[in-house]
Amino acid sequence: MKDTLLLCTFCKEHLLEKKIEEIKTKFTILQNKIYVMKLAGRLDCFILTYNVNNHEGFNYKDLISNTINLHRKKETNTLYTINALNELIKTINNGALDKNYKIEWNDYFNTLMLLKEDKVVMSKTVLQNILTW
Repeated sequence: MKDTLLLCTFCKEHLLEKKIEEIKTKFTILQNKIYVMKLAGRLDCFILTYNVNNHEGFNYKDLISNTINLHRKKETNTLYTINALNELIKTINNGALDKNYKIEWNDYFNTLMLLKEDKVVMSKTVLQNILTW
């Protein structure tokens, strides 16, 4: 699946159904699955994750707002951006970025890891639903 992208779209609860329909019309979603997760501690914030084919010239940001590309550690359901992962490694490795550094992924079980203002921001995620069609 190296030719795929894991996309994450953020939305408010009152826009959830509309955003799901928008995603389904603008993308061919692999395995016909959208994972709907709530961010713990955030009353009105949902994230929708789904896989799409990655092809040359493809710009998902032009197709749907509030969407980013993520990576996922399957065993712990850790969602992260590469920039956030690099910053985490530097934080726990005395400021050094070592691409061979072994992350204790269980410490980040069901966590969304993003970079905001050069700091790693982590939010626990709670799976609400898996939509299939």
